[in-house]
Amino acid sequence: MEFLSNTSNWVLISMILCLALVYFKGRAPILKFLDSRSDKIRATLEEAERLRREAEVFLKDAQQQQQEASAIAQKITQQAQDTATRIQRDSAAKLQEDMARKEKQLIDRIARAEHAAVENVRLKAAEVATQAAELILQDALSKSGKRLVDDTIADVPVALKN
Repeated sequence: MEFLSNTSNWVLISMILCLALVYFKGRAPILKFLDSRSDKIRATLEEAERLRREAEVFLKDAQQQQQEASAIAQKITQQAQDTATRIQRDSAAKLQEDMARKEKQLIDRIARAEHAAVENVRLKAAEVATQAAELILQDALSKSGKRLVDDTIADVPVALKN
């Protein structure tokens, strides 16, 4: 009985009894607690996995939308550049046409002004020539006017006989 008299042995026996009691009586609640804990962890992991998949879907959608927006932006930029080029080309052509039309109008206006100036010079020359002829005739008539009248009167009887 030495075995029972040793306190270390009693501590060992009580420990075995305590463990046996915990095993038979506390095993179910402990396992239940551990099972519920593992279920919570599993549910949390499943929720995390579901959220990760949703995030991947959202990321893929966002990337696709970004690519579409980028393509649309490039298309709009290209259209704007094409439109600007076309407007610039049309403006240059219209400017050339306007300049050619204005140049033609100016040339026509200059031609009309030259023609009008020539006509004015002709009219003035004709006026000056007429005035000069008038002055010459007046001068000539005043010098020889009396003689002409006398000669004409003398020629009247001869002209009447014929």
